[in-house]
Amino acid sequence: MTPLMTKLICLLALAACALAQSPGTFRVTGTVVNAVTGQPVPQVRVRLSLPQERDSAVVVIATDGGRFQFQGVAPGKYVLAAGKPGFLMEGFNGHENYSTAVAVGPGLNTENLVFRLHAESIISGQITDEQGDPVPEAQVTLFQRILIEGQRTTIQRDLAMTDDRGMYRFGGLPPGTFFLAVSARPWYAQFIPPASTAAASDGQVASESSAGNLTYPVTYYPGASDATGATPIVIAAGERVSADLRLVAVPSVHIRIKVPKINPNQGFSATLTPVGSNGLGLQSPVPAQTSMINSGEIEMSGIAPAQYHLQLVIPGKQPITYEQDINAETNTEIEVSAGNSHADISGVARTSDGSGLPPGAFVVMRKRDSARIALRAEISPTGEFRFDPDNNLTAGKYDIRVVTANQDLIVRSIVASGAQVAGRTVEIAGSGPVRLTVTMTRGLARITGTAVSAEDGKPFPGAMILLVPENPESNAGLVRRDQSDSDGTFTLPSILPGHYTLLAIQNGWDLEWMNPGVLKPYLAKGQSVIIEGNGKYNLQVPAQ
Repeated sequence: MTPLMTKLICLLALAACALAQSPGTFRVTGTVVNAVTGQPVPQVRVRLSLPQERDSAVVVIATDGGRFQFQGVAPGKYVLAAGKPGFLMEGFNGHENYSTAVAVGPGLNTENLVFRLHAESIISGQITDEQGDPVPEAQVTLFQRILIEGQRTTIQRDLAMTDDRGMYRFGGLPPGTFFLAVSARPWYAQFIPPASTAAASDGQVASESSAGNLTYPVTYYPGASDATGATPIVIAAGERVSADLRLVAVPSVHIRIKVPKINPNQGFSATLTPVGSNGLGLQSPVPAQTSMINSGEIEMSGIAPAQYHLQLVIPGKQPITYEQDINAETNTEIEVSAGNSHADISGVARTSDGSGLPPGAFVVMRKRDSARIALRAEISPTGEFRFDPDNNLTAGKYDIRVVTANQDLIVRSIVASGAQVAGRTVEIAGSGPVRLTVTMTRGLARITGTAVSAEDGKPFPGAMILLVPENPESNAGLVRRDQSDSDGTFTLPSILPGHYTLLAIQNGWDLEWMNPGVLKPYLAKGQSVIIEGNGKYNLQVPAQ
């Protein structure tokens, strides 16, 4: 081959490379690394997509060195996600439901990104009895301590049943704090048919004739029979934790419940939860044997002696729910006739300008001291709504929000009869009827902006952006959050006019920001913003 031909081939190759990168398109490249060790993770599926167009996703497989690249990417903002077996599926720099979008365009650096991926954690173990024998078909409940809307709370994450070896396993777990509760019945337990159990003259249910009538109390890791004795299991990314638990059988008791007549065709639902577990978020129902003796009596058997919270639901056109605490240290007979202990909450939702509501809108009530309780009621075409009385709407403070498909409505004011209102928080005192009038507004303001480093003024990606209204304790529904993107930019939509403080916090994702004491020092350094009408604001805020 002549030198001229060699030169021509090289020029053609350069031209082909130039054509592969079309004018006005860019590259997104980087390396996936283990979030703990920093070592490259090979063969990861990496996905790039537009935020609202998942069908646009392009997937590549990272090399053995963890490298990935996307060619010919048009300007815009993209969601970057990655995952593989043994690792979590995560968004780029993800926290809660937020991640850092990759901003692509002239002058923006989208090369050599570092995607820190967390290896999955596993909790597994064996459930045995007092003799060391495996307990099959035991129900193991996994709870996780997390932050929801700035409040630390405990939620039920998963359920598992033990196999014939008494083994259970929870995989795909993120790093965090977990609890375990186990419910089971001894295989040898002999239950007396409810009809043969006679009531004693003192109102107590007669003693069992079978000494073999034993049961297991709900047991919390590492072996406590009370939720207050539950020990947290703290796991790091990629950690494998073995959590064995031994169950000890105790003599069981019966609870006989006298209720108004129940239509046998409608049925009923009776649930016992150990007292104290609700407040800790470790709600693990007792596996009781429940039956109807006649239309006015229900019997629950195979129960460990303890104090319980009873919830009895009788279905129908207007379902009735009874709740009360029971001291069941011995065989017990109770009568539930005090009526529905849940609040009956209904109301009307309307817009301030009199325009109609979009279809598929809901009123949401989130309990202040238990962020996991978030209940919703659909708004009818006439604006009426009513919360299902089967829901756990007990006494307490609730933040009120309205959720719509396009999120162009926000609660402006609330008027209530039968409850106290402070801002957008409703306090329910008891089981009486509550009527709400929820007024919403359109034409809301919007903030776009950039989080910058307080040291050098450069864009700061991955910061938690927080817009806090006055009196946030009563106006949680007005808080707006985002995570700054790779170019430091963020967007806060649907803002009601008022006085706010804008914050960018570098490491704010583990903050209980709904706690006034936690938020106070950040507010002192925040940027005061007065929002008027449906204005559009562009702001720059230093990251704290």
